[in-house]
Amino acid sequence: MGEYAVHMVNNGAERKSLIRGVPAEVTAFDVFVTDEYKGMEKTGEVQVVDGTAEVILLPASFITLISK
Repeated sequence: MGEYAVHMVNNGAERKSLIRGVPAEVTAFDVFVTDEYKGMEKTGEVQVVDGTAEVILLPASFITLISK
């Protein structure tokens, strides 16, 4: 199994994001956030269901998802 990373930038308010087309072998991502207060801090985990992950993007942040 390969390791996957997804990087996202949210320049606005908090919002939900859907990532579709995730490879079948990936079942979850660790979520890391960088913003005014956090520096690449692990803030949680999101599950992948049928190739889709739903992530809450914090306001004015850089988000990294790394496959588990």
